Amino acid sequence: MKIESAVLKRLGPIPLWRSSEKCLDSLETMYRKAMDKTRKLLLSAPTPQKPAS
Repeated sequence: MKIESAVLKRLGPIPLWRSSEKCLDSLETMYRKAMDKTRKLLLSAPTPQKPAS
């Protein structure tokens, strides 16, 4: 799955980035991990039930 990063690509490289890995690559990795964890949380959440009338 490709993470859309159009805004980051338009902004270009971060001037003060000091890593051997590209900033965009690092952010895409973090976004992917966050997306996976969020998906797991949402899928494991209990289904809300209607209140008894």
